[in-house]
Amino acid sequence: MSRKLSIVEEIRAFNREYTNLIGLMNRYLLQSEFTLHEVRILFEIRETSKCTSKILKSKLDIDGGYLSRVLKKLEMMGLMDRALSSEDMRVNVLMLTNNGLSELKVLETLANEQIEELIEHLSDDGKTGMVKSMKEIVGKMNESTNKQESLKGFSIREELRPGDLGYLAYLHAKIYHEECGYDLEFEGYVCKTFSEFTERYSTERDRFFIAEKDGKMIGNIAILGHTDEEAQLRWFIIAPKYRGVGLGQKLFQKAMEFCREKGYEKVWLLTTSDQEKATAMYTREGFELVSEAQISVWGREFVDRKYELNMR
Repeated sequence: MSRKLSIVEEIRAFNREYTNLIGLMNRYLLQSEFTLHEVRILFEIRETSKCTSKILKSKLDIDGGYLSRVLKKLEMMGLMDRALSSEDMRVNVLMLTNNGLSELKVLETLANEQIEELIEHLSDDGKTGMVKSMKEIVGKMNESTNKQESLKGFSIREELRPGDLGYLAYLHAKIYHEECGYDLEFEGYVCKTFSEFTERYSTERDRFFIAEKDGKMIGNIAILGHTDEEAQLRWFIIAPKYRGVGLGQKLFQKAMEFCREKGYEKVWLLTTSDQEKATAMYTREGFELVSEAQISVWGREFVDRKYELNMR
């Protein structure tokens, strides 16, 4: 009895079928004298303004030594030329010769004919549906790539430094104004909470988890210990550009780990009806709504909510 393929196996099976179908596993593409990488390099040189080997290496994610050998081959074949950059005399700009442009045009014609032959049996609706599916696949894969790229190079530090609270107040005021319409009164409220915090700050019971990228703060979550048994989760914020990539979840988990290490039996937080995504994460992690009230403040009317998590 055949077993059901996993999602990963299904994707790999699709890749094998597609590469075999259009001949990507063949040493030479479209029965020409060029490999797939060589054709891609020709294409990128034509399409990229002021193309350099550094740009090609980054775009195609290929080994520098291999790229150097391919460029030398294309140059010897009379398909590519180099010229010193007018902006930086240390850099060579790559360009296709007339022969290179003609050769690439022939390859593109062959590729178009191959695809037309593969889909000629489909109706117009079938062709449109296939293209739509392809765009969905690319979109989903780009979501994963963008997520990985967004999380590259970020770090989380737990040391609270002078200037951090001021920048956090700025982030809260700016983001909540842009997304929720909160007025200047909210900024004053945030500054007041930080002022009160500095009067009782303890490195033993309190902890900040500050996310940074390229030396700039992009997110934060804090735990404030009120007693030996009870703590508050506070000042949880992520810059819009870095949402949806797992950073918020990572900060939240670090905060919960700290609570367990300190032996806090209950963690509570205050939020509003504006914060639907954050609230969904809180409830998913076991926080329960214990009270709520309709309030009018900061130029808005909304529901103020308190959630608690029993850590025992």
